[in-house]
Amino acid sequence: MKNESGWVAPSTPEHVLGLVEEAMKDDEQLIMLHPDWCKSCALCVDVCPKDCLEMDGPLPRLTDAKLCTSCGMCEYLCPDFAIHVLKLRWQKG
Repeated sequence: MKNESGWVAPSTPEHVLGLVEEAMKDDEQLIMLHPDWCKSCALCVDVCPKDCLEMDGPLPRLTDAKLCTSCGMCEYLCPDFAIHVLKLRWQKG
């Protein structure tokens, strides 16, 4: 599911829905990178408060998904809209 850089690269809407369902079972976040949209600016790496991103050649690499707090700073500041962070938590009624 994840590539060697630790990212999930979505391909179709159905693929994204499957990824969300799988992540919700494990009560975790889903971090997606669109590699074709990324221009290698490294803003995501610079703003990550937990230092869980680093550049690996032209693309950012997720070093440890467990460190990610799903704050969304990488997504918010990405000028190319290449990163999406979904925090998936079940709410108990």
